[in-house]
Amino acid sequence: MFNRYDILVNSIYMQKQNFFDKNIRPKAIFFDSFSELTDQKFTHKKHYFSFYSNFSDLNSDSNSFKKNITSHGLLEVEKLEKYYRLVFEKCADTWGFVPIIFIHFPSKLETREQFKQRANSIKKTIEKLSAEFCNLYSIAIDDDFVDFAKIGNEEYRKLPYHYHNETYEEFVRKIRELGVLNETK
Repeated sequence: MFNRYDILVNSIYMQKQNFFDKNIRPKAIFFDSFSELTDQKFTHKKHYFSFYSNFSDLNSDSNSFKKNITSHGLLEVEKLEKYYRLVFEKCADTWGFVPIIFIHFPSKLETREQFKQRANSIKKTIEKLSAEFCNLYSIAIDDDFVDFAKIGNEEYRKLPYHYHNETYEEFVRKIRELGVLNETK
């Protein structure tokens, strides 16, 4: 059913974690837009458990998938503000105002209009919420810094969400520029 078992293992691990442990206060919390941008919700028909995954990470042509899994599609962008607010409030209730750094995956290389629109909606939602949460920082980079990866196999280098080193370096620069992380050497 899964093309990538590393995704399955990670998903199981994440579901078993207590990320909101008051005894472990993070210096910063990082979110990115990739999951909300591309992941879909799937439910097992018999056991009723749900998980989120990129459709291409699943073997959707298999008989097992067709027989056992229901796809519910992408998260509705209209509901993201509510979901983000709940998570950011939970973070504040647990740790106080720890910096929350939200990284927006650039959509410059994306050819599908649906995902370009989703990226824009997510960015607008986070920017709106950053006016409400003083510890929320919305990080997007200029398209001039966005280019395809130069390493990896040919298929990897063509993917719209795998970037050139300069793209990642610009994200690092912008995060450091915030001045909210106490960096030590």
